[in-house]
Amino acid sequence: MPPMVRRLALVLALLLPLGCGGNESPDRADRGSFRKGPVSIRGWFAEIDAGAPPPEVFSVTEPNARISPHQSRLFEQTSISLEDVPYASGGVADNGSFIILDAPPGRLTINMQAPGVPLVQMNLESIPANADVFIPGIRLLPDRFEILEPEKILIRVPTRGSERRMTGQRGIVGGHPVEIWEVPLREMMDRRDWPVPT
Repeated sequence: MPPMVRRLALVLALLLPLGCGGNESPDRADRGSFRKGPVSIRGWFAEIDAGAPPPEVFSVTEPNARISPHQSRLFEQTSISLEDVPYASGGVADNGSFIILDAPPGRLTINMQAPGVPLVQMNLESIPANADVFIPGIRLLPDRFEILEPEKILIRVPTRGSERRMTGQRGIVGGHPVEIWEVPLREMMDRRDWPVPT
């Protein structure tokens, strides 16, 4: 074989594996590298219930405020992350709102930590690629979480169509089965925005 052909064959042999993507299941995704079809996870904490505030904490809550200054301080010290997905980014705001971006599809475990809450985990399963998962109203306790209104959990994926429709598939969020909706792309424009707690 001529040297030029031999060199070309070697280059092709080295490059070929880079261009071949496997058909692996999202539940068996490689957590060490970014995958196509990133998932966003958004929502808010309604309360961090880690016992009574320390006696030195004295503050007056505004009559129309959704949260007390003590809860706001707890939210500021709360962290949220994904188990074994170091490249996912996000955080918690002082109003309890949270966001996680660039998560892989499939099965995920959310780690939640706060003052008085060493580690509480929430599992998400069967989350499709490009989904936006919306989880409003989480109450965080030292050893568990509660989703206060599970009927308001929403899983959306974009479609080129102009109408919303159920896909007939379900994801699972914190033990609750949730219908997956296809929605027009324009409705997904908020998927990278912090949600506003109500």
